[in-house]
Amino acid sequence: MSAVFGLLDFKSMLHAWNVRRADGVIGIITFITTLIMAPQLADGVLVGVALTILLFLAGTMSPRSEVMGRTADGVLAGAATHDLAPISEDYVVLRFDASLVFINAAYFEQAVLKALSQFPQARALLVLGNSINRIDATGEEKLRALTRDLKAADVTLMLAGLKKPVREALDRAGLDSVIGEENIFSSKDIALRALAARMGPGVAEPAH
Repeated sequence: MSAVFGLLDFKSMLHAWNVRRADGVIGIITFITTLIMAPQLADGVLVGVALTILLFLAGTMSPRSEVMGRTADGVLAGAATHDLAPISEDYVVLRFDASLVFINAAYFEQAVLKALSQFPQARALLVLGNSINRIDATGEEKLRALTRDLKAADVTLMLAGLKKPVREALDRAGLDSVIGEENIFSSKDIALRALAARMGPGVAEPAH
């Protein structure tokens, strides 16, 4: 017990709790486990490491995704989080905040289908890919299958703001031809202008 209490850093634990509750909980559990397992302190620390890895995997498996709306000053923001009206009933703008890999490919599909289920009249879905840092073979296959399934339902899948490595991976896999070059945009602003031209402006940007 003396050895464990000597290792305690209450200031760091409080900081972790204030920044992110889950990290603070893991710190408390690690302390209690280390106290119980003393003098085998390493076993308690390993429990903390395992919990941290599990928390990371949980966040990776179900990352944040949200249908976007437009604030009064024209900035895109989460519609549900900020209580905003959707940009349009004719198309959906979806933000996905993670790499698209095997561990969350199914979750990405669920996020897309859930967003479309909320807007049955939508004929296009734009994925904002600024936060997609990496895509693997499973992620590419999921995008390919979604593109074809949505096309069969008369819905166009569109991508915007992809990072260069992700775009190059899609090009090497030939997915650019499946999605269509006309549906892949370098930025969300260009994509939104193209959507407005094709389907109507939706919630207009305020005049400057």
